[in-house]
Amino acid sequence: MDNQHEERDHLKSQLTEQSMVVTFEKADGTPRIMKCTTNPDVVPWPDNPVEKVKDENHFVVWDLEKEGWRSFKWERVTGWNKETENG
Repeated sequence: MDNQHEERDHLKSQLTEQSMVVTFEKADGTPRIMKCTTNPDVVPWPDNPVEKVKDENHFVVWDLEKEGWRSFKWERVTGWNKETENG
């Protein structure tokens, strides 16, 4: 069993339920910390491209701070955790 696939799927699942803080490396190599979600109760509808993504290693998420769609690749993720109200 591939632990990387389990972790990826776990992150995708968490993003659909709640806001997460994801840390990843951008394409230019700089680090990025993003508060994001794919929770359908939070993201604007009908502007929701999440279901159109075919690559399971490509995450399309709603950036809660920039209020726009952003994406990142699983292999660039360096960490994540639940967003908490008290930081």
